[in-house]
Amino acid sequence: MQPMFNGKNKIKWGRIAVIVLAIGIAAYFSFNKVMSAMTHNKKEVIVPNVVKKTLDGALAELSSVKLAISKGGDEYNMNVPPGVVLRQNPPAGMKVREGKVVKVYVSRGGETISVPDLSGMSVRNADIALKNEGLTLGEITKRYSETVTKDGIIDQDPLPGTSADEWALVNVSVSEGQPPDNVKLMPNFLGKTLAQAREIASKNSIKIDIKNEKSNEPENTVIRQAPEPDADITKGNKAVTVYISAK
Repeated sequence: MQPMFNGKNKIKWGRIAVIVLAIGIAAYFSFNKVMSAMTHNKKEVIVPNVVKKTLDGALAELSSVKLAISKGGDEYNMNVPPGVVLRQNPPAGMKVREGKVVKVYVSRGGETISVPDLSGMSVRNADIALKNEGLTLGEITKRYSETVTKDGIIDQDPLPGTSADEWALVNVSVSEGQPPDNVKLMPNFLGKTLAQAREIASKNSIKIDIKNEKSNEPENTVIRQAPEPDADITKGNKAVTVYISAK
């Protein structure tokens, strides 16, 4: 039997490989030539300025001169409303061919931060906690408290969990400890059942007004009160409104 690949066959397949390679190279350069010709046949246009325009406005502006748009990303900027273009690439005034993609970066507005819960913290620890979140310790007021130990934070403004702008002020009230005998504070009714709230009010000679409020908290418990716990009621009206959770 004659070998499948003798010398003549090798020469034959070698020639075929050379021909195929030559055809591939010719096709590649022909394709590039066609694409280059197509590109250079496109008109040159000047990139318009889309900074300070909305994304829709930028799209319309670029489309009018046959340019495409691509969103490069979002960035926080408290001075520019959300959805407005901050910068673009290529820049305005540059000459490009029709069909060129202009990348834009859009404002997300000012960064908002969730305010941490400072309850019971010392002023020093609260200051550190706020700085770590990008917020600033604001006004510090002091008052007596029956529920928070001396030098611990009683309450704050804004409240925990609310949103605030970066480096916004957070004001706090700090405990001076238990009140003297001549100072009367509003008891804490929060989380108590209605029966417990009535008992606390009776012991402290406080008139209690009860209102129902829809809530996901356990039914028949106090979810808020006015005045707030530890409010000074020495010279004021000794009365409280408690809001009871209802489905």
